[in-house]
Amino acid sequence: MKFHRHLSAAIVGSAILMALAGSVPAAAQSAGFRMDTGLHTFTPGETLRVLVNELGPASRIRVRINIFDAQEQRVMSKAADLKRGTPVTLEFPIVGTATQTLRAQVVFTNAAESVPIMTFESIELDLTVGTRVTCAKPLGRTDPPTSAFCPGVVITNLASV
Repeated sequence: MKFHRHLSAAIVGSAILMALAGSVPAAAQSAGFRMDTGLHTFTPGETLRVLVNELGPASRIRVRINIFDAQEQRVMSKAADLKRGTPVTLEFPIVGTATQTLRAQVVFTNAAESVPIMTFESIELDLTVGTRVTCAKPLGRTDPPTSAFCPGVVITNLASV
């Protein structure tokens, strides 16, 4: 009998929590999206660089930059607050004698009003910088960017995942 009372209380409590969660306005929930590049090959001596800067309001958003190899193993990661005038950069030097095939992933949270630009670059031994991918969210949009604005990048709206 005790078990049934506790089970009933748990079910009622769960129902109340679900109702409260459903009543939170979408703007109050953590809006976010993810940008994933395709795989790119880097040679020894190059440095892969992912640079994220903000062109929107000065409010802070959370950004995580991940670098994955061809086997989808994370080889480097960096999380930081992003705001206008304070870009976030991650650099991954290619060491050894073998080429490496890598891709970047940038995850944005609390980003409804954000206008970020992500650049995926390679820096050569002679310090020549080559841009591989640039992706930007159009000004005035509160939804995540789409692939139309970001050739070579897959955009995932984290609210719909």
